[in-house]
Amino acid sequence: MVGFIERFMASSGGPAGPGDDFWYQPFGGQVAASGERVSVDSALTVPAVYGCNRVLNNSTGVLPLVVFRRLPGGKGKERATEHPVYRLLHDAISPFETSMDWRSLEQNSLNFRGNAYTEITQWGSDGFPVKMRSLNTDQMVVEVLKDRVSNNEALRYTYTEDDGYRHVLASQDILHLKGQPKNRFMGQSPISVQRELFGRAQAIDKSSGSFFRNAMRPSVVIKRPKDAPKLAPEGAERLKADMRAHLQGSGNAGVVPLLEEGMEVQKFSLTPEEAQWLETSGWTLERVCGIFGVPPHMIAHLLRATFSNIEHQAIDFVTHGMMPILVRWEQRLNAMFFADDPEYFCEFIVDGLLRADAQTRAQYLNTLVMNGTMTRNEARSLENLNWLPGLDTPLEPNNLGTNGSQGPRPETAPRRGENPRANRVVEKVAERELRREIESIKRVAKVHASGDTSAWAAAVGAFYGQHFAHLQDVLEMPADVARNYCALRERDVIANGVAVLESWSSNELASAALAA
Repeated sequence: MVGFIERFMASSGGPAGPGDDFWYQPFGGQVAASGERVSVDSALTVPAVYGCNRVLNNSTGVLPLVVFRRLPGGKGKERATEHPVYRLLHDAISPFETSMDWRSLEQNSLNFRGNAYTEITQWGSDGFPVKMRSLNTDQMVVEVLKDRVSNNEALRYTYTEDDGYRHVLASQDILHLKGQPKNRFMGQSPISVQRELFGRAQAIDKSSGSFFRNAMRPSVVIKRPKDAPKLAPEGAERLKADMRAHLQGSGNAGVVPLLEEGMEVQKFSLTPEEAQWLETSGWTLERVCGIFGVPPHMIAHLLRATFSNIEHQAIDFVTHGMMPILVRWEQRLNAMFFADDPEYFCEFIVDGLLRADAQTRAQYLNTLVMNGTMTRNEARSLENLNWLPGLDTPLEPNNLGTNGSQGPRPETAPRRGENPRANRVVEKVAERELRREIESIKRVAKVHASGDTSAWAAAVGAFYGQHFAHLQDVLEMPADVARNYCALRERDVIANGVAVLESWSSNELASAALAA
Protein backbone atom coordinates (compact mmCIF):
# COMPACT_ATOMS: atom_id res chain seq x y z
CA MET A 1 0.00 0.00 0.00
CA VAL A 2 2.84 2.35 0.82
CA GLY A 3 4.43 1.69 -2.56
CA PHE A 4 1.16 2.52 -4.32
CA ILE A 5 0.84 5.83 -2.46
CA GLU A 6 4.45 6.74 -3.26
CA ARG A 7 3.97 6.09 -6.95
CA PHE A 8 0.62 7.86 -6.94
CA MET A 9 1.97 10.97 -5.21
CA ALA A 10 4.95 11.04 -7.56
CA SER A 11 2.65 10.96 -10.60
CA SER A 12 0.51 13.77 -9.21
CA GLY A 13 3.36 16.26 -9.17
CA GLY A 14 4.48 16.11 -5.54
CA PRO A 15 3.06 16.14 -1.98
CA ALA A 16 -0.32 17.80 -1.45
CA GLY A 17 -1.44 19.65 1.67
CA PRO A 18 -4.51 18.65 3.71
CA GLY A 19 -6.61 21.44 2.16
CA ASP A 20 -5.33 21.04 -1.38
CA ASP A 21 -7.87 20.50 -4.19
CA PHE A 22 -5.86 17.38 -5.06
CA TRP A 23 -7.77 15.35 -2.46
CA TYR A 24 -11.16 16.36 -3.85
CA GLN A 25 -10.47 15.46 -7.50
CA PRO A 26 -10.40 12.08 -9.31
CA PHE A 27 -7.25 10.05 -8.62
CA GLY A 28 -4.41 9.84 -11.15
CA GLY A 29 -2.79 12.22 -13.60
CA GLN A 30 -2.07 15.93 -13.55
CA VAL A 31 -4.39 18.87 -14.14
CA ALA A 32 -3.98 20.75 -17.44
CA ALA A 33 -4.80 24.40 -18.06
CA SER A 34 -8.10 23.28 -19.62
CA GLY A 35 -9.14 21.98 -16.19
CA GLU A 36 -8.93 18.34 -17.25
CA ARG A 37 -7.01 15.82 -15.19
CA VAL A 38 -4.78 14.01 -17.67
CA SER A 39 -3.76 10.39 -17.15
CA VAL A 40 -3.20 7.42 -19.41
CA ASP A 41 -6.75 6.17 -18.92
CA SER A 42 -8.31 9.57 -19.53
CA ALA A 43 -6.19 10.19 -22.64
CA LEU A 44 -7.31 6.87 -24.11
CA THR A 45 -10.92 8.10 -24.07
CA VAL A 46 -9.96 10.53 -26.86
CA PRO A 47 -10.59 8.71 -30.19
CA ALA A 48 -7.48 10.14 -31.87
CA VAL A 49 -5.24 9.01 -29.00
CA TYR A 50 -6.79 5.55 -28.93
CA GLY A 51 -6.43 5.27 -32.72
CA CYS A 52 -2.76 6.27 -32.77
CA ASN A 53 -2.01 3.91 -29.90
CA ARG A 54 -3.77 1.06 -31.73
CA VAL A 55 -1.82 1.68 -34.96
CA LEU A 56 1.57 1.69 -33.20
CA ASN A 57 0.75 -1.34 -31.04
CA ASN A 58 -0.56 -3.43 -33.93
CA SER A 59 2.26 -2.40 -36.28
CA THR A 60 4.90 -3.39 -33.75
CA GLY A 61 3.12 -6.63 -32.86
CA VAL A 62 2.28 -7.85 -36.35
CA LEU A 63 5.75 -7.52 -37.90
CA PRO A 64 7.78 -10.76 -37.85
CA LEU A 65 10.63 -10.57 -35.32
CA VAL A 66 13.25 -13.01 -36.62
CA VAL A 67 16.63 -14.25 -35.39
CA PHE A 68 19.22 -14.31 -38.18
CA ARG A 69 22.70 -15.77 -38.59
CA ARG A 70 25.35 -13.77 -40.46
CA LEU A 71 26.88 -15.72 -43.35
CA PRO A 72 30.69 -15.97 -43.60
CA GLY A 73 32.47 -13.28 -45.57
CA GLY A 74 29.64 -10.78 -45.22
CA LYS A 75 27.61 -12.55 -47.95
CA GLY A 76 24.27 -11.99 -46.27
CA LYS A 77 22.16 -13.65 -43.61
CA GLU A 78 19.86 -16.61 -43.07
CA ARG A 79 17.13 -17.43 -40.58
CA ALA A 80 18.47 -19.18 -37.49
CA THR A 81 15.34 -21.20 -36.71
CA GLU A 82 17.31 -23.62 -34.55
CA HIS A 83 18.45 -20.86 -32.15
CA PRO A 84 16.78 -21.17 -28.71
CA VAL A 85 15.67 -17.51 -28.77
CA TYR A 86 14.01 -17.79 -32.21
CA ARG A 87 10.71 -19.26 -31.04
CA LEU A 88 10.67 -17.05 -27.97
CA LEU A 89 10.78 -13.82 -29.99
CA HIS A 90 8.91 -15.05 -33.06
CA ASP A 91 6.10 -17.16 -31.52
CA ALA A 92 5.49 -16.79 -27.77
CA ILE A 93 7.35 -15.71 -24.64
CA SER A 94 5.22 -17.92 -22.35
CA PRO A 95 2.09 -20.09 -22.48
CA PHE A 96 0.07 -16.95 -21.65
CA GLU A 97 1.63 -14.39 -24.00
CA THR A 98 2.21 -14.73 -27.72
CA SER A 99 4.95 -12.68 -29.30
CA MET A 100 2.40 -10.28 -30.78
CA ASP A 101 0.59 -9.88 -27.45
CA TRP A 102 3.86 -9.20 -25.66
CA ARG A 103 5.16 -6.67 -28.17
CA SER A 104 1.80 -4.88 -28.40
CA LEU A 105 1.59 -4.63 -24.61
CA GLU A 106 5.15 -3.34 -24.24
CA GLN A 107 4.64 -0.84 -27.05
CA ASN A 108 1.51 0.39 -25.30
CA SER A 109 3.63 1.18 -22.23
CA LEU A 110 6.23 2.92 -24.38
CA ASN A 111 3.56 5.07 -26.05
CA PHE A 112 2.31 6.52 -22.77
CA ARG A 113 4.84 5.84 -20.01
CA GLY A 114 8.04 6.02 -22.03
CA ASN A 115 9.34 2.79 -20.46
CA ALA A 116 8.46 -0.91 -20.69
CA TYR A 117 9.74 -3.86 -18.67
CA THR A 118 9.92 -7.60 -19.31
CA GLU A 119 11.23 -10.09 -16.77
CA ILE A 120 13.07 -13.25 -17.79
CA THR A 121 11.49 -15.81 -15.49
CA GLN A 122 13.41 -18.90 -16.63
CA TRP A 123 16.89 -19.34 -18.11
CA GLY A 124 17.98 -22.44 -20.00
CA SER A 125 21.14 -24.41 -19.35
CA ASP A 126 22.62 -22.89 -22.52
CA GLY A 127 22.38 -19.40 -21.03
CA PHE A 128 19.44 -18.26 -23.15
CA PRO A 129 15.98 -17.33 -21.83
CA VAL A 130 13.19 -19.91 -21.92
CA LYS A 131 10.25 -17.90 -20.54
CA MET A 132 9.50 -14.22 -19.99
CA ARG A 133 6.60 -12.13 -18.70
CA SER A 134 5.47 -8.55 -19.21
CA LEU A 135 5.56 -6.27 -16.17
CA ASN A 136 3.19 -3.43 -15.32
CA THR A 137 5.14 -0.22 -15.77
CA ASP A 138 3.10 1.58 -13.08
CA GLN A 139 4.19 -1.03 -10.51
CA MET A 140 7.92 -0.63 -11.19
CA VAL A 141 10.28 1.73 -9.35
CA VAL A 142 13.72 2.26 -10.92
CA GLU A 143 16.62 3.68 -8.91
CA VAL A 144 20.09 4.65 -10.10
CA LEU A 145 22.83 3.33 -7.79
CA LYS A 146 26.29 4.86 -7.95
CA ASP A 147 29.51 3.85 -6.24
CA ARG A 148 31.15 7.10 -5.15
CA VAL A 149 34.58 5.47 -5.12
CA SER A 150 34.63 3.70 -8.48
CA ASN A 151 31.90 5.82 -10.12
CA ASN A 152 30.27 2.61 -11.33
CA GLU A 153 26.54 2.89 -11.93
CA ALA A 154 23.75 0.32 -11.85
CA LEU A 155 19.96 0.23 -11.89
CA ARG A 156 17.84 -1.33 -9.17
CA TYR A 157 14.38 -2.51 -10.19
CA THR A 158 11.80 -2.80 -7.40
CA TYR A 159 8.50 -4.33 -8.47
CA THR A 160 5.17 -4.57 -6.68
CA GLU A 161 3.20 -7.67 -7.64
CA ASP A 162 -0.56 -7.57 -8.12
CA ASP A 163 -1.05 -9.04 -4.63
CA GLY A 164 0.99 -6.21 -3.05
CA TYR A 165 4.24 -8.18 -2.56
CA ARG A 166 7.20 -5.87 -3.20
CA HIS A 167 10.64 -7.20 -4.11
CA VAL A 168 13.84 -6.31 -5.94
CA LEU A 169 14.41 -7.99 -9.32
CA ALA A 170 17.85 -8.87 -10.63
CA SER A 171 18.87 -6.32 -13.24
CA GLN A 172 20.20 -9.05 -15.55
CA ASP A 173 16.66 -10.49 -15.64
CA ILE A 174 15.04 -7.24 -16.78
CA LEU A 175 14.61 -6.27 -20.41
CA HIS A 176 14.14 -2.49 -20.10
CA LEU A 177 12.84 -0.81 -23.25
CA LYS A 178 12.87 2.98 -23.50
CA GLY A 179 10.92 5.31 -25.74
CA GLN A 180 12.00 8.89 -26.37
CA PRO A 181 14.92 9.19 -23.92
CA LYS A 182 14.58 11.44 -20.87
CA ASN A 183 18.13 10.74 -19.71
CA ARG A 184 20.65 7.92 -19.91
CA PHE A 185 18.54 5.58 -17.83
CA MET A 186 14.85 6.32 -18.44
CA GLY A 187 12.43 7.09 -21.24
CA GLN A 188 10.13 10.10 -21.28
CA SER A 189 6.36 9.96 -20.84
CA PRO A 190 4.46 11.77 -23.63
CA ILE A 191 1.51 12.19 -21.26
CA SER A 192 3.52 14.35 -18.85
CA VAL A 193 5.31 16.34 -21.57
CA GLN A 194 2.22 16.99 -23.71
CA ARG A 195 -0.26 17.27 -20.85
CA GLU A 196 -1.83 20.47 -22.22
CA LEU A 197 -2.55 18.98 -25.65
CA PHE A 198 -4.15 15.84 -24.20
CA GLY A 199 -6.12 17.96 -21.72
CA ARG A 200 -7.41 20.15 -24.55
CA ALA A 201 -8.46 17.07 -26.52
CA GLN A 202 -10.32 15.67 -23.49
CA ALA A 203 -12.06 19.00 -22.94
CA ILE A 204 -13.20 19.16 -26.57
CA ASP A 205 -14.65 15.64 -26.39
CA LYS A 206 -16.48 16.40 -23.14
CA SER A 207 -17.82 19.67 -24.51
CA SER A 208 -19.10 17.97 -27.65
CA GLY A 209 -20.82 15.36 -25.50
CA SER A 210 -22.55 18.06 -23.49
CA PHE A 211 -23.47 19.85 -26.71
CA PHE A 212 -25.19 16.76 -28.13
CA ARG A 213 -26.80 15.98 -24.79
CA ASN A 214 -28.59 19.32 -25.09
CA ALA A 215 -29.88 18.41 -28.57
CA MET A 216 -27.16 20.53 -30.25
CA ARG A 217 -28.79 23.72 -28.95
CA PRO A 218 -26.78 26.53 -27.35
CA SER A 219 -27.72 27.74 -23.86
CA VAL A 220 -30.82 29.93 -23.97
CA VAL A 221 -32.85 32.26 -21.77
CA ILE A 222 -36.64 32.53 -21.69
CA LYS A 223 -37.81 36.14 -21.91
CA ARG A 224 -41.30 37.17 -20.70
CA PRO A 225 -43.09 40.45 -21.53
CA LYS A 226 -42.71 43.27 -19.00
CA ASP A 227 -46.44 43.43 -18.35
CA ALA A 228 -46.79 39.69 -17.78
CA PRO A 229 -47.79 38.69 -14.24
CA LYS A 230 -44.97 37.48 -12.01
CA LEU A 231 -44.54 33.72 -11.97
CA ALA A 232 -45.03 31.94 -8.72
CA PRO A 233 -42.11 29.72 -7.61
CA GLU A 234 -44.12 26.62 -8.48
CA GLY A 235 -44.84 27.99 -11.97
CA ALA A 236 -41.20 28.87 -12.59
CA GLU A 237 -40.09 25.37 -11.64
CA ARG A 238 -42.77 23.85 -13.87
CA LEU A 239 -41.61 26.01 -16.81
CA LYS A 240 -37.97 24.98 -16.36
CA ALA A 241 -38.95 21.32 -16.12
CA ASP A 242 -40.99 21.61 -19.33
CA MET A 243 -38.08 23.27 -21.16
CA ARG A 244 -35.65 20.55 -20.09
CA ALA A 245 -38.08 17.82 -21.09
CA HIS A 246 -38.61 19.33 -24.55
CA LEU A 247 -35.14 20.73 -25.36
CA GLN A 248 -32.47 18.56 -23.70
CA GLY A 249 -31.25 15.27 -25.19
CA SER A 250 -30.55 14.20 -28.77
CA GLY A 251 -33.94 12.45 -28.86
CA ASN A 252 -35.66 15.84 -28.68
CA ALA A 253 -33.89 17.28 -31.72
CA GLY A 254 -36.49 19.06 -33.85
CA VAL A 255 -39.19 19.13 -31.14
CA VAL A 256 -41.09 22.45 -31.05
CA PRO A 257 -41.78 23.69 -27.49
CA LEU A 258 -44.96 25.59 -26.65
CA LEU A 259 -44.32 29.00 -25.06
CA GLU A 260 -47.08 30.80 -23.14
CA GLU A 261 -47.94 34.44 -22.30
CA GLY A 262 -45.85 35.95 -25.11
CA MET A 263 -42.57 34.35 -24.02
CA GLU A 264 -39.52 34.53 -26.30
CA VAL A 265 -36.40 32.36 -26.54
CA GLN A 266 -33.11 34.20 -26.82
CA LYS A 267 -29.78 32.57 -27.64
CA PHE A 268 -27.16 32.86 -24.93
CA SER A 269 -24.05 31.39 -26.55
CA LEU A 270 -22.31 30.98 -29.92
CA THR A 271 -23.22 28.39 -32.51
CA PRO A 272 -20.72 25.65 -33.46
CA GLU A 273 -19.99 27.44 -36.74
CA GLU A 274 -19.24 30.69 -34.94
CA ALA A 275 -16.95 28.90 -32.51
CA GLN A 276 -15.26 26.98 -35.39
CA TRP A 277 -15.91 23.77 -33.56
CA LEU A 278 -14.92 21.39 -36.31
CA GLU A 279 -11.76 23.30 -37.14
CA THR A 280 -10.63 23.21 -33.51
CA SER A 281 -11.36 19.50 -33.23
CA GLY A 282 -9.49 18.73 -36.48
CA TRP A 283 -6.49 20.83 -35.44
CA THR A 284 -6.25 18.95 -32.13
CA LEU A 285 -6.54 15.59 -33.89
CA GLU A 286 -3.65 16.43 -36.21
CA ARG A 287 -1.51 17.57 -33.26
CA VAL A 288 -2.17 14.25 -31.51
CA CYS A 289 -1.13 12.37 -34.67
CA GLY A 290 2.04 14.46 -34.77
CA ILE A 291 2.91 13.47 -31.19
CA PHE A 292 2.66 9.76 -32.00
CA GLY A 293 4.11 10.01 -35.53
CA VAL A 294 1.02 8.47 -37.15
CA PRO A 295 -0.38 9.85 -40.45
CA PRO A 296 -3.97 11.09 -39.90
CA HIS A 297 -5.38 8.85 -42.64
CA MET A 298 -4.37 5.78 -40.61
CA ILE A 299 -6.94 6.71 -37.95
CA ALA A 300 -9.60 7.45 -40.61
CA HIS A 301 -9.03 11.23 -40.80
CA LEU A 302 -9.06 11.67 -44.59
CA LEU A 303 -9.53 15.44 -44.83
CA ARG A 304 -6.24 16.03 -46.69
CA ALA A 305 -5.64 12.50 -47.98
CA THR A 306 -5.73 11.66 -51.68
CA PHE A 307 -5.12 8.48 -53.66
CA SER A 308 -1.83 9.94 -54.87
CA ASN A 309 -0.36 10.76 -51.46
CA ILE A 310 -1.63 8.00 -49.16
CA GLU A 311 0.97 5.50 -50.42
CA HIS A 312 3.77 8.00 -49.82
CA GLN A 313 2.38 8.80 -46.37
CA ALA A 314 2.43 5.07 -45.58
CA ILE A 315 6.09 4.86 -46.62
CA ASP A 316 6.85 7.97 -44.56
CA PHE A 317 5.13 6.33 -41.56
CA VAL A 318 7.43 3.31 -41.82
CA THR A 319 10.55 5.45 -42.34
CA HIS A 320 10.01 8.15 -39.73
CA GLY A 321 7.33 6.68 -37.47
CA MET A 322 8.06 2.98 -37.08
CA MET A 323 11.78 2.63 -37.84
CA PRO A 324 12.98 4.56 -34.72
CA ILE A 325 10.69 2.37 -32.61
CA LEU A 326 11.86 -0.87 -34.22
CA VAL A 327 15.55 0.05 -34.05
CA ARG A 328 15.22 0.70 -30.30
CA TRP A 329 13.65 -2.75 -29.91
CA GLU A 330 16.31 -4.46 -32.03
CA GLN A 331 19.29 -2.81 -30.36
CA ARG A 332 18.02 -3.57 -26.87
CA LEU A 333 17.20 -7.20 -27.70
CA ASN A 334 20.55 -7.73 -29.42
CA ALA A 335 22.42 -6.25 -26.47
CA MET A 336 20.42 -8.46 -24.08
CA PHE A 337 20.59 -11.81 -25.89
CA PHE A 338 23.39 -11.74 -28.49
CA ALA A 339 26.10 -9.49 -27.04
CA ASP A 340 28.40 -12.49 -26.51
CA ASP A 341 27.63 -14.09 -29.88
CA PRO A 342 27.73 -11.45 -32.65
CA GLU A 343 27.15 -14.13 -35.28
CA TYR A 344 23.44 -13.90 -34.42
CA PHE A 345 21.09 -10.93 -34.31
CA CYS A 346 17.36 -10.25 -34.36
CA GLU A 347 15.56 -7.97 -36.78
CA PHE A 348 12.03 -6.91 -37.69
CA ILE A 349 10.94 -7.64 -41.26
CA VAL A 350 9.12 -4.51 -42.43
CA ASP A 351 8.40 -5.62 -46.02
CA GLY A 352 4.74 -6.19 -45.14
CA LEU A 353 4.26 -2.49 -44.28
CA LEU A 354 5.85 -1.41 -47.56
CA ARG A 355 3.73 -3.54 -49.92
CA ALA A 356 2.53 -1.48 -52.87
CA ASP A 357 -0.49 -2.17 -55.08
CA ALA A 358 -0.55 -5.37 -57.14
CA GLN A 359 0.59 -3.79 -60.41
CA THR A 360 3.51 -1.90 -58.87
CA ARG A 361 4.55 -4.99 -56.91
CA ALA A 362 4.47 -7.16 -60.05
CA GLN A 363 6.65 -4.69 -61.94
CA TYR A 364 9.09 -4.50 -59.05
CA LEU A 365 9.43 -8.29 -58.74
CA ASN A 366 9.67 -8.72 -62.49
CA THR A 367 12.60 -6.29 -62.64
CA LEU A 368 14.45 -8.10 -59.85
CA VAL A 369 13.87 -11.52 -61.39
CA MET A 370 14.79 -10.53 -64.93
CA ASN A 371 17.98 -8.80 -63.76
CA GLY A 372 19.04 -11.93 -61.89
CA THR A 373 18.87 -10.18 -58.50
CA MET A 374 16.19 -12.59 -57.25
CA THR A 375 15.14 -16.08 -58.28
CA ARG A 376 11.59 -16.75 -59.37
CA ASN A 377 11.00 -18.93 -56.34
CA GLU A 378 12.17 -16.14 -54.04
CA ALA A 379 9.67 -13.83 -55.74
CA ARG A 380 6.95 -16.44 -55.24
CA SER A 381 7.80 -16.59 -51.55
CA LEU A 382 7.25 -12.84 -51.22
CA GLU A 383 3.79 -13.34 -52.71
CA ASN A 384 3.07 -16.19 -50.27
CA LEU A 385 3.22 -18.81 -53.03
CA ASN A 386 4.90 -22.21 -52.79
CA TRP A 387 8.14 -22.92 -54.63
CA LEU A 388 8.05 -24.75 -57.96
CA PRO A 389 10.70 -27.06 -59.43
CA GLY A 390 13.24 -25.41 -61.71
CA LEU A 391 12.67 -21.82 -60.53
CA ASP A 392 15.46 -21.51 -57.98
CA THR A 393 18.27 -20.49 -60.36
CA PRO A 394 18.88 -16.76 -61.01
CA LEU A 395 18.25 -15.73 -64.60
CA GLU A 396 21.06 -14.18 -66.64
CA PRO A 397 19.74 -12.05 -69.51
CA ASN A 398 21.90 -11.95 -72.64
CA ASN A 399 22.73 -8.28 -72.35
CA LEU A 400 23.97 -8.55 -68.75
CA GLY A 401 26.45 -11.44 -68.86
CA THR A 402 30.13 -11.30 -69.73
CA ASN A 403 31.30 -12.49 -73.12
CA GLY A 404 31.09 -16.24 -73.42
CA SER A 405 29.36 -16.72 -70.07
CA GLN A 406 26.08 -17.73 -71.70
CA GLY A 407 27.26 -19.36 -74.88
CA PRO A 408 26.43 -18.07 -78.36
CA ARG A 409 23.37 -15.88 -78.78
CA PRO A 410 20.76 -17.77 -80.84
CA GLU A 411 19.66 -14.72 -82.83
CA THR A 412 23.17 -13.89 -84.10
CA ALA A 413 25.23 -17.05 -83.85
CA PRO A 414 23.28 -20.08 -85.05
CA ARG A 415 25.32 -23.16 -85.71
CA ARG A 416 23.87 -25.05 -88.65
CA GLY A 417 24.45 -28.75 -88.98
CA GLU A 418 25.95 -30.41 -92.00
CA ASN A 419 22.65 -32.12 -92.82
CA PRO A 420 20.11 -29.58 -94.21
CA ARG A 421 17.34 -32.17 -93.96
CA ALA A 422 17.91 -32.56 -90.23
CA ASN A 423 17.82 -28.77 -89.90
CA ARG A 424 14.40 -28.64 -91.56
CA VAL A 425 13.12 -31.26 -89.11
CA VAL A 426 14.29 -29.08 -86.21
CA GLU A 427 12.57 -26.05 -87.74
CA LYS A 428 9.28 -27.97 -88.11
CA VAL A 429 9.46 -29.12 -84.47
CA ALA A 430 10.18 -25.54 -83.41
CA GLU A 431 7.08 -24.33 -85.28
CA ARG A 432 4.96 -26.93 -83.51
CA GLU A 433 6.36 -26.06 -80.09
CA LEU A 434 5.83 -22.35 -80.67
CA ARG A 435 2.15 -22.99 -81.45
CA ARG A 436 1.88 -25.03 -78.29
CA GLU A 437 3.59 -22.28 -76.31
CA ILE A 438 1.29 -19.54 -77.69
CA GLU A 439 -1.88 -21.57 -77.00
CA SER A 440 -0.74 -22.22 -73.43
CA ILE A 441 -0.12 -18.51 -72.80
CA LYS A 442 -3.56 -17.65 -74.20
CA ARG A 443 -5.19 -20.16 -71.85
CA VAL A 444 -3.33 -18.61 -68.93
CA ALA A 445 -4.53 -15.16 -70.03
CA LYS A 446 -8.16 -16.31 -70.07
CA VAL A 447 -7.88 -17.66 -66.53
CA HIS A 448 -6.44 -14.34 -65.30
CA ALA A 449 -8.63 -12.01 -67.34
CA SER A 450 -9.83 -10.28 -64.12
CA GLY A 451 -6.80 -7.99 -64.16
CA ASP A 452 -4.81 -9.30 -61.17
CA THR A 453 -1.34 -8.55 -62.53
CA SER A 454 0.42 -10.29 -59.67
CA ALA A 455 -1.40 -13.59 -60.26
CA TRP A 456 -0.92 -13.21 -64.04
CA ALA A 457 2.84 -12.76 -63.67
CA ALA A 458 3.06 -15.69 -61.28
CA ALA A 459 1.12 -17.95 -63.66
CA VAL A 460 3.33 -17.01 -66.63
CA GLY A 461 6.41 -17.68 -64.53
CA ALA A 462 5.04 -21.06 -63.47
CA PHE A 463 4.43 -22.07 -67.11
CA TYR A 464 7.92 -21.16 -68.30
CA GLY A 465 9.40 -22.72 -65.19
CA GLN A 466 8.24 -26.08 -66.55
CA HIS A 467 8.33 -25.33 -70.28
CA PHE A 468 12.13 -25.09 -70.47
CA ALA A 469 12.42 -28.75 -69.35
CA HIS A 470 10.00 -29.75 -72.13
CA LEU A 471 12.13 -27.93 -74.73
CA GLN A 472 15.23 -29.70 -73.45
CA ASP A 473 13.56 -33.04 -74.08
CA VAL A 474 11.94 -32.32 -77.45
CA LEU A 475 14.68 -30.25 -79.10
CA GLU A 476 17.60 -31.69 -77.13
CA MET A 477 18.61 -28.21 -76.00
CA PRO A 478 21.11 -27.65 -73.17
CA ALA A 479 19.48 -26.57 -69.91
CA ASP A 480 21.05 -23.10 -69.87
CA VAL A 481 19.98 -22.37 -73.47
CA ALA A 482 16.40 -23.54 -72.87
CA ARG A 483 16.20 -21.62 -69.60
CA ASN A 484 17.52 -18.44 -71.18
CA TYR A 485 15.03 -18.71 -74.07
CA CYS A 486 12.11 -19.14 -71.61
CA ALA A 487 13.30 -16.24 -69.45
CA LEU A 488 13.29 -13.88 -72.42
CA ARG A 489 9.83 -15.06 -73.49
CA GLU A 490 8.49 -14.71 -69.95
CA ARG A 491 9.77 -11.16 -69.65
CA ASP A 492 8.28 -10.27 -73.04
CA VAL A 493 4.81 -11.62 -72.15
CA ILE A 494 4.64 -9.99 -68.71
CA ALA A 495 5.81 -6.64 -70.01
CA ASN A 496 3.68 -6.48 -73.20
CA GLY A 497 0.75 -8.86 -72.67
CA VAL A 498 -0.73 -11.40 -75.10
CA ALA A 499 -0.59 -8.89 -77.98
CA VAL A 500 3.11 -9.63 -78.32
CA LEU A 501 2.36 -13.24 -79.30
CA GLU A 502 1.47 -12.14 -82.82
CA SER A 503 5.03 -10.96 -83.44
CA TRP A 504 6.70 -14.19 -82.36
CA SER A 505 8.48 -16.42 -84.86
CA SER A 506 9.72 -19.99 -84.57
CA ASN A 507 13.06 -18.94 -86.09
CA GLU A 508 14.42 -17.88 -82.70
CA LEU A 509 13.55 -21.24 -81.11
CA ALA A 510 14.95 -23.18 -84.05
CA SER A 511 18.12 -21.08 -84.06
CA ALA A 512 18.61 -21.68 -80.36
CA ALA A 513 18.22 -25.44 -80.82
CA LEU A 514 20.56 -25.58 -83.82
CA ALA A 515 23.16 -23.36 -82.14
CA ALA A 516 23.42 -25.85 -79.31
